[in-house]
Amino acid sequence: MKLSIIIPCLILDEQLKELTVKCIASVRKYTDVDHKIIVINNCSPQKYNKFLSDIANIYLYNKENYGNGRAWNQGAEAAKGDYLCFMDNDVKVCKNWIKPLIEELQNKEIGAVLPISKCKEDINFQERLDGFCWLIRREVWSNVGPVSEEYGLAYFEDTDYWMRLKRAGYKIIAVSKSKVYHYSRATTDKMPWLKALYIRNKDKYEQKWNYEYPQLDDI
Repeated sequence: MKLSIIIPCLILDEQLKELTVKCIASVRKYTDVDHKIIVINNCSPQKYNKFLSDIANIYLYNKENYGNGRAWNQGAEAAKGDYLCFMDNDVKVCKNWIKPLIEELQNKEIGAVLPISKCKEDINFQERLDGFCWLIRREVWSNVGPVSEEYGLAYFEDTDYWMRLKRAGYKIIAVSKSKVYHYSRATTDKMPWLKALYIRNKDKYEQKWNYEYPQLDDI
């Protein structure tokens, strides 16, 4: 059993570098299965390139920021694992985070699994079906195909993929035995102009799937 952990990174400042350090340290400490860390550098400032290449088992560099969806696809293409984990670099995993996820994926009806999470504004761990940390079997990825890149830099590439999984007959669940901390919007908060992209992508998603997505006030 092999696991590939795919982490897109856009390091804009020292705060994001420190969050990434904590992310990688927690993964190395608490991931008790055979794994490789794949880092996709989405055109961070040059001074962070060596740092990102040093923390990765497999390192990919983009000459421009192509966004989360394409980075996920690039990582999946480079991955050799039986399981693919897509993780934001502002996540910190807890002890025994990975095996409960893998155990749930032995049920062939389940397409993707997520840990429960505690964000900076939370009192308790919560179930969130967001793309900051999720796991999928290689065979499911092959069946459903790569993530859509039509949404650009951010927002709704994960939600779109959940819909595709459901249309293919799979379930997506949160696993209470698996816990992670998520700093939440650590990168996107530094790019306030992305709010307009959220609105555009929400409209794109709703038109594509004929489904009204609830408006989020904190975007």
